[in-house]
Amino acid sequence: MLSQSGPSKLLDRMELAGLVRRDPNPADARSAFATITTRDRSMARQARQGHHDFLQRTFGDALDDRDLADLTRVMSRISASIP
Repeated sequence: MLSQSGPSKLLDRMELAGLVRRDPNPADARSAFATITTRDRSMARQARQGHHDFLQRTFGDALDDRDLADLTRVMSRISASIP
């Protein structure tokens, strides 16, 4: 959980690291849009691939097709119940 200033401080750190840039909101001068930089897109792509590899090792290699179908069905039901 983040405090009210938490997201702003997080964006400050991400901006300093070159992961996002702040673009002015033309409709509201008090706010800005956080835009993901090319560098962050690349990092997100790498993280996503690592996450997919982890899921494959954890679930895909341990479960057969029927187990995966059951897991997909259960996860879909859980997802649908979340408001």
